[in-house]
Amino acid sequence: MPTRVNATAALAEELGERLRAVRLDHRFSRDRLAAALGVTLHQVQKYENGKSNISVPMLILMCEALGAHPMELIGTMVEARVTVCKTQDIAHERLVMAQLKLEEICREIAAGT
Repeated sequence: MPTRVNATAALAEELGERLRAVRLDHRFSRDRLAAALGVTLHQVQKYENGKSNISVPMLILMCEALGAHPMELIGTMVEARVTVCKTQDIAHERLVMAQLKLEEICREIAAGT
């Protein structure tokens, strides 16, 4: 099972890949984006390589600089995670219901009915 640290690293990498794709779609060089954000070229590279986490304020600044909507960067990531959570919640709910039913059957057997 993935740890929270591994999941965070994977998300940072995925967000970085999306940032790179959106930057290229909007025909921005790394230098131009770095200048617009007030950070170094190296920092933009770290964001794109998933080596540095992107804060929410920085994400907003990136979107403003690129003329992109935040959902271009995080949309499907969030949707996929919500779907997984909902699926896990449904599975957990079914497991709890099955356990309750099993306990009820055990009580009935113990009572001799």
